[in-house]
Amino acid sequence: MMDDKKIFSVLELNQKIKSLVESDFSFIGILVKGEITSLNRHYTGHYYFKLRGEDGALLSCIMFSSYTKYAPLDLKNGDEVLVTGSISFYDKGGTYSFSARKIEPYGYGAYLLDLKRLEEKLEKEGLFSKEKKVIPLLPRKIGIITAKSGAAIHDVVSSIQKRCKTEIYIFPCSVQGNEAPKTMVEALKRAYSFSLDLIILTRGGGSKDDLYAFNDEELVRTLALSPFPTITAVGHSIDTSLVDRISDLSCITPTDAGNHAIASKEELEKTIEHLCSKAKDCYERRVKDRQNIVLQCIHRMELYSPKRKMEQFKLRLDYLKKESQQLISKKIMQNRLLLKNLSVGNSILKRIESFKNQVKDFYEKSKKACFLSLKEKRKNLLILKNRMETFSPFSLLSKGYTMMYNEKGKIITSGKEVHEEEMFYLKLSDADIQAKIIKIEERKNDGKEKL
Repeated sequence: MMDDKKIFSVLELNQKIKSLVESDFSFIGILVKGEITSLNRHYTGHYYFKLRGEDGALLSCIMFSSYTKYAPLDLKNGDEVLVTGSISFYDKGGTYSFSARKIEPYGYGAYLLDLKRLEEKLEKEGLFSKEKKVIPLLPRKIGIITAKSGAAIHDVVSSIQKRCKTEIYIFPCSVQGNEAPKTMVEALKRAYSFSLDLIILTRGGGSKDDLYAFNDEELVRTLALSPFPTITAVGHSIDTSLVDRISDLSCITPTDAGNHAIASKEELEKTIEHLCSKAKDCYERRVKDRQNIVLQCIHRMELYSPKRKMEQFKLRLDYLKKESQQLISKKIMQNRLLLKNLSVGNSILKRIESFKNQVKDFYEKSKKACFLSLKEKRKNLLILKNRMETFSPFSLLSKGYTMMYNEKGKIITSGKEVHEEEMFYLKLSDADIQAKIIKIEERKNDGKEKL
């Protein structure tokens, strides 16, 4: 005899389950925590993904395009999230999925979101764009903000003392945990009351959770107010905190911070060598410039000297003398040729005698004219020489006058061209004197200036 129990088709059973699941309020508005995996952004705008639990269990999820605005824009595989939604059962396939309405970062993801917002806020205020202070080459007093025990304080102190025995002030504080930001702020404020040359905020490496304290807003703002240059060394090279962006120099490790805090002997020797080389080059350039100025002055003196003028006049006189002699010789030759072609006779002899007298007279006149011209030229030359000697700067120097010029070689003619405490040079007839201006008194010219 057949059992009167109802026989369900597959679809009927699935529909029954769908009705039970979707009508149960316990499956509506559910919060599920997990890791995003198999994320697929469909061309329709829907999100298809799975949530992976800590035990490896998977939950198929869908977020329709009308709800994607409630999900992070940078959602990606691996994000730990908190998803709000409800169970949706597909009766024809006999499968269920989680229909997501809202996706929020959870755990470390939420922390990163808050950190990003804080970083953007401080960036907008201009805290990260402030001009960095220069780390002093040889700080005499260094303040260290770190835990009073641990490897960090040992590493930074030993690395500093290996380079130079400078004064070190320790301001102990907690560098991890909930109270760490508050104690570091207090330690910084104590350090600001000292007369320091440099502050180092450091801790050793650790997990990301251990570094949360160095992203605290109050700590970042307090470090930004430091009156002294600051160095931070928090964690290792892969870790970057907000205090690293605020400090004047960010280092990888406490040892690295100590090495950057004070210059080594080799670095100082290299710096001194560079400065000496630079000073030597500067000195050689100055000497070469002065030599060029002297050579130019000598060339100008030679070009306009009385001796050169006399030599030019002498050459001119020699040329005139030679030209006169050539003219006389040419005239004599012409007369001789004329005499040779004439017949012998008294008239001829008289003409010869007359020509001889004319030649002699012309010679005497030419000779006299040359001597007179030469005498006149010598007289003019002597006058010109006396004038040049009278107005020559070196002649004035021999009479007690001096030439005053600045370091660039420019002659000073007015008190407005110089300033007190400025170096200048005096040229006397027999010496050059370097001096410094002590005081400048303006003199009013009322027409009764004493000589």
